[in-house]
Amino acid sequence: MQYISLKTVDYEDPLVIVGFPSVGLVGSISSYHIIKNLDLEYIGYFEDPLFPLAMIVEDSVAYPPVRVYGRKDLIVFFSDVLIPSELIYPFVDVTVERLKDIKPKMVVTLEGFASMRPENVYWVSTSETIVDKLMKFQNHALKNKEDSKKGKETKEETKSDVDNSINNIDSMNNINNIDFDNLPEETSLEELELMTLDTNQNMNYGSLQEEVNAKIETGMNKLKLGMVGGISAHMMLKCNYQNIPAACLLVETVGLRPDPKAASIIIGVLNKEYDINANIDELIEEAEKIQSKLNNLAKEHAKLMTKSENPMYM
Repeated sequence: MQYISLKTVDYEDPLVIVGFPSVGLVGSISSYHIIKNLDLEYIGYFEDPLFPLAMIVEDSVAYPPVRVYGRKDLIVFFSDVLIPSELIYPFVDVTVERLKDIKPKMVVTLEGFASMRPENVYWVSTSETIVDKLMKFQNHALKNKEDSKKGKETKEETKSDVDNSINNIDSMNNINNIDFDNLPEETSLEELELMTLDTNQNMNYGSLQEEVNAKIETGMNKLKLGMVGGISAHMMLKCNYQNIPAACLLVETVGLRPDPKAASIIIGVLNKEYDINANIDELIEEAEKIQSKLNNLAKEHAKLMTKSENPMYM
């Protein structure tokens, strides 16, 4: 495993983002969007005989599968392919060796966390000190926001809060109403996802944008119990051992399809905490399109389930 540098950059306390294929493709979508939206320069790539023999082509230019983009205050690691498990250790070792000289202010790996009811965003690190700092930053920001709003809440805002609470209860009922014990064994994960969708939901760009913004503002949590694996796990461990601050930013996603909404939430958190200024409007619009298609599929699925003359399962 070796890193091939294509350009020398004079880094100034950069943020390092590692976004590879993961649950819901959250890491890939997030890192690729940041690269394109901020017009980051292609500065290097990784080379190993065990990497898949494939190159992505954009505008007739072929690129190696594992690449690095950047500018003086930001570095993004991106991969078009899953990194084979036997290459995770050498990849992280080569990367951390380079980061020791660059001295980044933080290394953030981006991951999706599978959940049938995506709600939360989490900070995870092998360093308790780093987790505490990240959460203190978040709590401080939330306190300032709450203090600035004291005494200014309008009737319209109160009504909106009530409506949102009702919508959340309705969303919970979609899952609570599923009889998991009597589901046919042949039920696929895709069908289960359709069952959890609100078939009466008519989500538009405005409401989805409000939902994303709300999660960015208030969604940070400590993960009480879970698991982080692969590159994110070893990257955090190796970096923090070398006194390079590192953490993983996890967002819940259904995990059965590419999730641009979850990616937009992750980028929004990075915007808020590190001022990278990546626009997420395109991702939210794409998420709205996917949600609309899924709602239509859910309606068709509900029709099929109610037609006794055309049973889904034999």
